[in-house]
Amino acid sequence: MRRAGVGAVGMCFTGRYALAMAVEPAVLAPVLSQPGIPAPVTARKRAALGLDPADLASVKARTSDGLCVLGLRFSQDRGSPAERFATLRAELGENFEAIEIDSSPGNPHGIRKERALGAHRGTGGRVRSYDSGRAGPGDGLPRRTAAVVTGRPTRRPRPASRR
Repeated sequence: MRRAGVGAVGMCFTGRYALAMAVEPAVLAPVLSQPGIPAPVTARKRAALGLDPADLASVKARTSDGLCVLGLRFSQDRGSPAERFATLRAELGENFEAIEIDSSPGNPHGIRKERALGAHRGTGGRVRSYDSGRAGPGDGLPRRTAAVVTGRPTRRPRPASRR
């Protein structure tokens, strides 16, 4: 039986808030997209999560009960450094799922480095579904996390009044 709850998506400056919100049992799907705070100006801050140690302990306890944290970042995004995802992997283990989108020069998706710098430009893709292992039989989702990221930016449909 599925439990009612919410997802929390934090992007760039608010990326860490989705992790902080995961201390609440109602948050079932925390998603960190390009978490950029604390500002990665030193080696220590590049690896930092910006989360109180007691809150991190609470999130880790929730991962023991099956909570999965999803993180997305561009490989060349200095604002959301790889060291931060390494810390998340070390702290949360297999309950942290990282999607790192190749933004290196000449990448096969044509994502430019400047596309990866800053949340205001979008993620260059879209998370279509996320389930954290709560998928049920017959719903077509894997038992763990189901996430599809496309390499092209999504476009909003035009309002019907402007067509």
